[in-house]
Amino acid sequence: MARHLSEPATHEGTLAGWQLAIVATMSHAPLLVAWVAIPGAFQFGHVVAMPLVYVLGGIALLCAALAFTSMARRVRHPGGLYALVSAGLGPSIGLGVAAVVLVSYLGSLVSLYAVFALTLSGLSVDLIGVDLPGEVAALIGVVLVSLLSMVRLRRVIWLLGGLLAAQAVILIWFDVRALQLPMRDGDFTAPLDPGWLFSGSFGIALCFAVTAFIGLDTSLNFIRDVRTPGRNVPRAAYLAGLIMTTASAFSAWAVSAATSGQARAAVAPDDVASTTGTTGQSLFTLIGRIVGPEAAPNVARLIMFTLVLAVVGCAVVLHKAVNRQLSGLALDRVLPPVFLLGARDAWLVRAGVPALAAIGAVAVIATGDRIYALWLGLASGLGITGALALTSISALFWFLRSDEEETEVGGWELRAVAGAVAAVVTGFVFVFGLLRLSSVFPPAGGRPSWLLGALIGTAFVAGVTWAAVLRARRPAVLAGVGRPWSEPAVDLNVGLPGAR
Repeated sequence: MARHLSEPATHEGTLAGWQLAIVATMSHAPLLVAWVAIPGAFQFGHVVAMPLVYVLGGIALLCAALAFTSMARRVRHPGGLYALVSAGLGPSIGLGVAAVVLVSYLGSLVSLYAVFALTLSGLSVDLIGVDLPGEVAALIGVVLVSLLSMVRLRRVIWLLGGLLAAQAVILIWFDVRALQLPMRDGDFTAPLDPGWLFSGSFGIALCFAVTAFIGLDTSLNFIRDVRTPGRNVPRAAYLAGLIMTTASAFSAWAVSAATSGQARAAVAPDDVASTTGTTGQSLFTLIGRIVGPEAAPNVARLIMFTLVLAVVGCAVVLHKAVNRQLSGLALDRVLPPVFLLGARDAWLVRAGVPALAAIGAVAVIATGDRIYALWLGLASGLGITGALALTSISALFWFLRSDEEETEVGGWELRAVAGAVAAVVTGFVFVFGLLRLSSVFPPAGGRPSWLLGALIGTAFVAGVTWAAVLRARRPAVLAGVGRPWSEPAVDLNVGLPGAR
């Protein structure tokens, strides 16, 4: 069936596989994971063998990547996860996933802007002696990211690559120096002992690990920006997953070993309520032990400045991924043509995403309770995890009933098994996270944390409801959701050179 809408072709096929790997890796900036997710996992999970938890989480996400990238070679669509779910489980569930992914990306952006604002406010006092209000810092972040998001991906890729290299240097230095600190007997090897996997709440620790890796899925949104996507998209996803797993596991090992290997003390205090929102403080303490009290402030400022830049890079990637998902929905005629990449006046419509993120970030900062940023980050990660669970199930069904031959190593059987493993792990993390979310985090401002889980459910129901409306009013549109694109019968000529 020929399509009658098309995106401009001027932005297709410009990126190499290694460039897409940079984009996918920056969607969950390694330094941000090391500075926020890992201390949070220690604080709330209390698992000594935290490096092994991150290895297991990384393996599960790599299984998901194997399943969804193999399926994406047949279903080439810029919509990402929702297109694959539509192909395997039907367009109604696919649109539910689309709504969840969009809400989750928006929540992630709000969380990133809040982290940016809080970090920049602290740096402004130290560097220029100005107490920059958090709300103003958040707006600065939104404007900066919005401007960078307007730059073509093939040009901003060099900025993303530089930021990734800077983070790698910081993490390698920090981890190596931390592992060189004097330790008690057994501290060096205890974090690598499987016997310590259940020393705390393995489920909570796995939730932090899996949600920290979220971002591999963004490689699907850029499938039309890459040369030979059938080969380069899978390679980019695997490379990004390996980088993220290695960096996270190594950093978790360094932090755990350097803090007596018991995942407690400064990293995971027993009194969670008294340390809410200060999970990164232990890393400042560790820096002081590494370089000494005199040099510690300057080193900490350098790391925090790099963290601010990493947050900007991560937010830029998410903005571009959201733009491509909206464009995919427009290609499927679920959204108006103005959402297409490069469409005239598209910036007016897409300005709603940074506007909503700015409002959310300012609201989070205004509460004065940093736990909201952590809530949003974890809840958004859970939303994507749920979408990955459905995508893995979709890929499993796809390979079981497909009559196409798989010529890659392992055949369709390996991909079906990978999809099953990923579905079990991500499904467990999603359900466990939703059930335990309210007990893990103390209610900030008296507001129950289950509201964030309800937001995910509401988004999914909204997407499925819209699918029901399309079935009643425009069944042909619903039937075409997520299908691979052929040459269009009619080009609406909405594309502009240099689509973002």
